[in-house]
Amino acid sequence: MGVERVDYCSDDEYEQALQEEAASWERSYQHSQEPDIVPCFRCNGQMYWEANEPEGNICPECREKEQGKS
Repeated sequence: MGVERVDYCSDDEYEQALQEEAASWERSYQHSQEPDIVPCFRCNGQMYWEANEPEGNICPECREKEQGKS
C-alpha cells in the first residue's frame, strides 16, 4: 500500500490545509465529548452542567420537588 504524497504550491496553501485539518478535528472532538458533570446546587448529587452560576445547576429531581411545592 502506497503513501499518498501531497505537494503544495506555496507555504500559504500548506498553512491553510493545516488549519482546515485542525478545525475539522476540533469539530469532531467536540461532538464526541460528554457534558461536564457538576454537583446539584440543592442536593449535591451529580448532574450534567447547565449554567455558569452554581445556583443554576439544579438536578431534575430537585426541580420537580421545587415545582411541586408551588
